[in-house]
Amino acid sequence: TWKEFFNPEVYKDADLPDAYALRREVLANQAVEARRKTLSTRCGRTLYKLGLLTQESIQ
Repeated sequence: TWKEFFNPEVYKDADLPDAYALRREVLANQAVEARRKTLSTRCGRTLYKLGLLTQESIQ
C-alpha cells in the first residue's frame, strides 16, 4: 500500500517531532491523496499496456 512509502522511522531519523502524527497528517492531506491517485492511474495504465493487468483490474 501507499502507507509503506510514508515510514515514520524516516521522520524520526530526520529529527522531526511526533513522527507518527506527521505520517497521519501527510496521509490525510488531500494534495498527497490526489498525487497518489494520479500515480496509481499512470502505473495501472502502463501495466495494462504491457499486458500485465486486465482492463477490469485498473478501474
